[in-house]
Amino acid sequence: MSDGFLPEGLVDRLVGLHEACLRVERVTQEMTYQTLSTGEIEQLALSKAIELVGEVSNGIVRKYPEFADSADQLKLRKAVGIRHILVHGYETISHKTLWETATMSIPEMRSQLEPILIDAGEQIP
Repeated sequence: MSDGFLPEGLVDRLVGLHEACLRVERVTQEMTYQTLSTGEIEQLALSKAIELVGEVSNGIVRKYPEFADSADQLKLRKAVGIRHILVHGYETISHKTLWETATMSIPEMRSQLEPILIDAGEQIP
């Protein structure tokens, strides 16, 4: 996929991933680490928002593995791993890990994703 061409279905999924990242960022604007640590509703909201990023990432990895390999800066497989932990409860995820994922990893993913979308002709909100 180094020729700059991305299949339409992949572009749609990348747009969905960008929207999911923005959702996580909106959720974190409404809370602090302290409110996350003590608030059940905040924990559920942030967990679900992060889970969606992982779900969309999973669809990309499964349907477009070559893209996932070539765009390792997006850390799609790591997002899938976090999603599996949240959904299946393989292990308990700490509030610190949730917060760092939401406030560092996901904004980084979004910023790495935006040039790819722009190159594909998408408008970035």
